[in-house]
Amino acid sequence: MRRILIVAMAFIVLTMTITACENQDKAVVVNANAVEQKDKVSAYGTVAIRDVKNINITFPAIIKEVLAQEGEKLKKGSVLINLDMEEYLSQVKCKKLELDGAKIDLKMLKETVQSEMLDVQQTQNEISIKQKNLNSGSDPQISKLNVDIKNAEGIYDKAKRDLVKNQSLYDDNAISKDELEEFSKSVDTKKQTVEDLKYNLEEYKLNRQFEIDRLRVALEQKNSKLSSASESGESDRIKSQQNKIAILESQYDEMNRNLNKSYLSGDTIICDIENAVVSEIGYKRGDYINQAQKVLSLYNVDNMFIEANVNEEFIKDVKLDADVEIIPISDNSKTYKGKVTRIFNKTVQKNGGTDVIVEISIDNKDDALIMGANVDLLIDK
Repeated sequence: MRRILIVAMAFIVLTMTITACENQDKAVVVNANAVEQKDKVSAYGTVAIRDVKNINITFPAIIKEVLAQEGEKLKKGSVLINLDMEEYLSQVKCKKLELDGAKIDLKMLKETVQSEMLDVQQTQNEISIKQKNLNSGSDPQISKLNVDIKNAEGIYDKAKRDLVKNQSLYDDNAISKDELEEFSKSVDTKKQTVEDLKYNLEEYKLNRQFEIDRLRVALEQKNSKLSSASESGESDRIKSQQNKIAILESQYDEMNRNLNKSYLSGDTIICDIENAVVSEIGYKRGDYINQAQKVLSLYNVDNMFIEANVNEEFIKDVKLDADVEIIPISDNSKTYKGKVTRIFNKTVQKNGGTDVIVEISIDNKDDALIMGANVDLLIDK
């Protein structure tokens, strides 16, 4: 009996010892985890790109075809948009012709002023004829419009008389209300035709007078030039022509600079960044480009970073150059490494809390990490 009691006591002591050891091991594990969590600051953020290039077209063009897609990642040289540039290329060609013509004029300027005198006379005659025709109404276009107005007024007067007759027929129930209203609309249309023709006549007269006034201004300028027939006066004219050429050359060079862009290749817009994401495409096929509005933006994905939000309570534990573990929300099996590169000295209100913006570099980024993606962050203290 005594032996059984001793064995039982020994078993109880052994059991208590094993249990104590197990509890001690468990306590150590829990403490270790607690230390690991205390060594990091949890935060969240978004994949961002600071290096953005806006593609602008500063000359008249039409979108022929948009090949790039919003959010598409492309390599350098990829065609983004095909353009119809015929209008602008024609303008460039015309500017070149204007410049060449000005140079020829400069060369011939000293030879004679006889052509200018003849031009003055022709301008005087043109002003006289046009003013006379305008005042007398004998201008061909004015005559035509007056005839058209007279005819239209005759048609309108007849329509008004017919409307009165139709009103009587309607009152006698000889025609329906719809027929009366239809005829009334027809009368209104004829009235509008008369008013439009009168407006066109007045507009033509104003434009004709404006043209004559411009000719008078030009005539005064030509007479002013001719009044300086001396050598010194001719020298001033040469200087004026040289200034004109300088302006034209500047305009022509500027037009060519508009075409000499790294993102233009012939009549196409191309990606001129090694690795870029296309965003903010502002046009579709057939659109006429507004020179004040960008065509699209290219985001340089080689310069990705994380814009993080750190709760103000924990910002004191975040240091520059601290290591960061980056975990995409879309795939928490992947992780990226980075470092804290910037801590902003201001707070923002977000999701009901107060955060501080922190920027984080990405050391091992790949194609799976996309602009705008949300990420969880573990920042070393």
